Amino acid sequence: MNWNAIGNLLGRLLIFLAITMFLPMVVAIHFREEAFHSFFLSALITLILGLSIFKTTKKISTLTFKDGCALVTLSWISATIFGALPFLFSGVTSSYVDAVFETMSGFTTTGASIIRDVEVLPQSILFWRSLTHWLGGMGIIVLFITILPNVGTVAMNLFKAEVPGPVSEKVKPRIQETGRILWSIYVFITLLEIVLLVICGMPFLEAVNNSFATVATGGFSFRNNSIAGYSPTIQYIIAFFMIISGVNFSLYYFVLKNGLKSFFKDSELRLYLGIIGLTTLIIAVNIRPLMDSLEEAFRHAIFQVGSIITTTGFTTTNYDSWPVLAKFLLLLLMFIGGCAGSTAGGMKVSRLLILFKNTIVGLKQILHPNAVYSIRINGKIIPRQVVNSTLQFFFLYILIFVLATTYMCFLGYELTDAMGSVAATLGNVGPGFGAVGPIANYAGVPYSGKLLLTFMMLLGRLELFTVLIMFLPDFWNL
Repeated sequence: MNWNAIGNLLGRLLIFLAITMFLPMVVAIHFREEAFHSFFLSALITLILGLSIFKTTKKISTLTFKDGCALVTLSWISATIFGALPFLFSGVTSSYVDAVFETMSGFTTTGASIIRDVEVLPQSILFWRSLTHWLGGMGIIVLFITILPNVGTVAMNLFKAEVPGPVSEKVKPRIQETGRILWSIYVFITLLEIVLLVICGMPFLEAVNNSFATVATGGFSFRNNSIAGYSPTIQYIIAFFMIISGVNFSLYYFVLKNGLKSFFKDSELRLYLGIIGLTTLIIAVNIRPLMDSLEEAFRHAIFQVGSIITTTGFTTTNYDSWPVLAKFLLLLLMFIGGCAGSTAGGMKVSRLLILFKNTIVGLKQILHPNAVYSIRINGKIIPRQVVNSTLQFFFLYILIFVLATTYMCFLGYELTDAMGSVAATLGNVGPGFGAVGPIANYAGVPYSGKLLLTFMMLLGRLELFTVLIMFLPDFWNL
């Protein structure tokens, strides 16, 4: 294990994190908030430690994929540990465990919160919550390797360890170019949503916050009732941006390069949009008797379907009071998630596509044992290694869900509440059902439960393997 190189990059990351804390400091100065001192002290501590690590370690050298997994995991944990300091120093959270939970929820774009009344928080704290979303949405490490010079072969291993999906797709031969393109698209979509929300009457800082949370598919809001208090027009705009943020960002580059034909030829995208369309239709019909009009039923249905499948976690209504069928479909969407290469969490639509096609191939081979079949997506053969990895991911995902749900039941939660809390954190969704539903939060969860769910968020964001591989003895022996 190349600890010197890992430490050097980790030190640089902490320096970068300290610099980002100056942005909410500006907000605190503008609103004359005492939280300024909390951010200043947090930035100072983070900066001093980052500089100390950077100065006492060697410059970047070649990192193996194993080194990349260690660095990515440690980077996300370190960002959470130090990113939690403003919450603790400002008194927003009463314990460091709560601060860590809130920060991990922010960086992993989960949106699960322990804060009961966000409307009384300082504007700078609210901005920091949304900024953690935005930094974590496209990926802390992807941003890092995009702006960091001379990373060489290090970048590819870091990219593969952090970018979600069964295959880490490049749009350019050099990873840094790929990172810059993806972040440029990310920034453009964010700015476009900010402009539209401001035009529709949303205050500027709220527009920034909601856009950060939407495009990053995070879910932290300036308001206790999330998006319910905004106009139907704003709700439709946010729903649209949630859905497009659940699409593989690489597709947007190929649209600019090759036109719209390359967009709708993508089989994962077609399945993703098909799932959204079908579930929206079923839920709208199912909840129609509860609504004043068909438009209202459709609006709440498309918004909640878009919010859950993209794992954003915004709400416009208490979906926990919907009929069982609607709630069951939303629970399934928590597992499905968005497309690979998007900011969404969950298993990813591409993995479901691979699992389905692999099952069809298995059935065909029963009839024709000597035949040779291959799995193709978008005309490309999926390597057997990727198929096996997808099967392993699915098994581990379900196993972790079952074990974590069992522990939450042990803590005294009803089965639905326990399942909802684990599905919502492992899938980076945010609100679950019942005690952790859309009109509640995670404040009442015992500390041991919060630590477990915090770990679920990290596992979900880094897609299991990057974190779990570090628990194998062979990881440290080789």
